Amino acid sequence: MAFCWNITVTSVNSNRDNEKRGERISRISQEEQKSPKIFLQVKFKDDPNKGGFLKQDLLNSWSKIISLKNINLIGLMTIPPIVLNSHQRKDLFCECRNFANHLGLKDCSMGMSNDWQEAIQGGATWIRLGSLLFGKRQN
Repeated sequence: MAFCWNITVTSVNSNRDNEKRGERISRISQEEQKSPKIFLQVKFKDDPNKGGFLKQDLLNSWSKIISLKNINLIGLMTIPPIVLNSHQRKDLFCECRNFANHLGLKDCSMGMSNDWQEAIQGGATWIRLGSLLFGKRQN
């Protein structure tokens, strides 16, 4: 089992926010002499409850992102909107896998305790199983 410092670069307001966050992570990584493993979060469906790059915005920022120092960009991550059915989630996971392949990225972090099987079928290399392993969160 592998563990890494997983930083998800998600959007607050705009693509520029994503770029600024990446620059900050790069600067801090250089100061700390670290090279964290990074997943970039991508939104493949409109969902105001999720952050991340839109696909085209990531493509537009790609050359700048891959030029950042002290960042080990290992893959993409995505979280599907809760309203999608099993088939739609699997399609979304396949889209993420194909996009990661297009960018030359090895890993996809997608799928959680409720949809990990669709994520594996869609090409996930990392899954998040917190509530499956430790139980549901208490409010």
